[in-house]
Amino acid sequence: MKKRIIATACGAALVVFSFGIAHAQTIDELKALIQTLTQQIAVLEQQIAAKKAGTSTGAPGSAACPNLYRALSVGVSGADVTELQRFLAADTAVYPEGLITGYFGPATERAVQRWQAKNAVVSSGTAATTGYGTVGPGTRAAIARVCSMTTPPPITTPPPPTATLKSCNFGSTAMQSGETRTFFLTGTVAYGAACQGGVRTCVDGVLGGDATYGFLSCTSPTTGRSCLLPDGTSIGHGNTPTLYKQSTVLFGQNCAAFSQVRTCNDGTLSGNFEYQYTNCTAQGAASCIVVASSTASTTIAHSAQRDFYQVERVAYDQSCNNYKQTRVCTDGYLSGSVTYKYPSCQVTPAKTCTLDNVTIAHAAKYTFYTARSVAAGSSCSSLGQERTCTDGVLSGTAANQYSVCAPTGTRWCLLDGKYTAHNTSGAYYSQKTVPFGNSCSQFSQTRLCTDGTLAGSASYQYASCSASTAASCTLDGKTVDHGASAAFYSVTAPPTGETCEAYQQIRYCNDGFLSGSASFSQQSCS
Repeated sequence: MKKRIIATACGAALVVFSFGIAHAQTIDELKALIQTLTQQIAVLEQQIAAKKAGTSTGAPGSAACPNLYRALSVGVSGADVTELQRFLAADTAVYPEGLITGYFGPATERAVQRWQAKNAVVSSGTAATTGYGTVGPGTRAAIARVCSMTTPPPITTPPPPTATLKSCNFGSTAMQSGETRTFFLTGTVAYGAACQGGVRTCVDGVLGGDATYGFLSCTSPTTGRSCLLPDGTSIGHGNTPTLYKQSTVLFGQNCAAFSQVRTCNDGTLSGNFEYQYTNCTAQGAASCIVVASSTASTTIAHSAQRDFYQVERVAYDQSCNNYKQTRVCTDGYLSGSVTYKYPSCQVTPAKTCTLDNVTIAHAAKYTFYTARSVAAGSSCSSLGQERTCTDGVLSGTAANQYSVCAPTGTRWCLLDGKYTAHNTSGAYYSQKTVPFGNSCSQFSQTRLCTDGTLAGSASYQYASCSASTAASCTLDGKTVDHGASAAFYSVTAPPTGETCEAYQQIRYCNDGFLSGSASFSQQSCS
């Protein structure tokens, strides 16, 4: 047994001595190392003496409390490591090897882990994550607490000066030799990413570990960045708006066909970048404009239809229907042929015929005579000829040019182009036209003809009278016939979300006057 202990002690001393010589750089360092070895040999001698006396140096709680003044981990050496090993060796279940070397190696690390687990300090993890296997502030406090309950505070000698072991300077941060810290690959990481760290230990002025871990701290954003659209609209992280490829679509199209749901994830929008508009509206249907000339055009609302003509006039013996086509407007496009461009067509009336102060309508007949008078007792009938008016041209013989014929002493009366036979009466009028709603009979007088002279008042001088027709109404370029009605609007376009019907009024035309409010003055609304 004695031989085995001495061999173990010599081996440990050789390890420590070799390690010390490899790292010692000054006479002071060598002296400190020799002092440490001397202390370790004294301890070994005590253990040998205890073995000879039949006592145990491994009983829990029998060792003095170690004087721990710094963090201890694998690779660290010193008198404080020696005291830690002596403390741990007091419990063979914790430190069965019982080596007192002054160097913190794997066996010491395992002993620390067992002691931490036994005393409920930490029982899992790594040195970098939980401090498992290292003697940090928490473990030192636990050792001091256990010692205070088992043994009186020892009288300790201050440890050898640590100036012999160089510290490590990392920027403005200084690390004592033997001190271990967690370093990181980067100072910051993206949202959702984890900081990657590695443990580095200062050993006599040299910072070990992977040099790529060059940051003492690392932060991760708690929230993702917002996303910015081309128009400046900001979308918060995690939001999933529906965006559109176009801000407007044509009439008849659906905005939904141009939409895509995109998700903002830490400043980046998913999906196609072309979908960048937050709103989309469908255009209204366009009206149709038919141009007949440089000064005349006709507007037709979407879905409305209207008759158009190839010509504006036809002869009296033709029909406008032969030149008509019904055209329908669909969103600005008009069906049918472009040659049908006139909104109306009129039949040119046939010309009348005028002869000897008598006007004969087209297709009408009138008897004309070769002489205006015959001898008393004679008849004009043999001198007459019935002539027909055809579009301004009279049939028959030109010699039959007199519209009246009478025997001598029975002259006709002529007034305002109207002949009245001798000894007969005719109606004459004081006004040529009377207003709409009046009757010509109110302004008439019957006058008797006696051998060329009319009886009655000379103020009744017109052979005919006509009542004026009711006037139509015109507003905003729209004509409404008398007695008819039409819708007019107070706006040309309603506010968003409303309809034109809310701004509409039906107005009636009565002889040139429109009923209703003058505020409703627009002929169309869309």
